Amino acid sequence: MVNQVHSNKFIFLSKNSKIKNRSIKADAIITEKTNFPIAVLTADCVPLLIFDKKRKIIAAIHAGWK
Repeated sequence: MVNQVHSNKFIFLSKNSKIKNRSIKADAIITEKTNFPIAVLTADCVPLLIFDKKRKIIAAIHAGWK
C-alpha cells in the first residue's frame, strides 16, 4: 500500500524492484511483480483494479473525489 494523498501520482514496481520506503505518497500502484499483493484503501472514493492479461501487469488505483 501507499500513503494516499488524492493526487495523480503512482508508483510502478518492475519485476526487480526492491521495496524500501512504504510511506511513498501516491494514489496508485502498478506492478509486473508476481505473487505480490497490492491494495488501496477507500471510504467515499472508488477503488479501481486493473489487469492487463497480455503484459501481465496489475494496478490498484484510488480514484478520489477531487
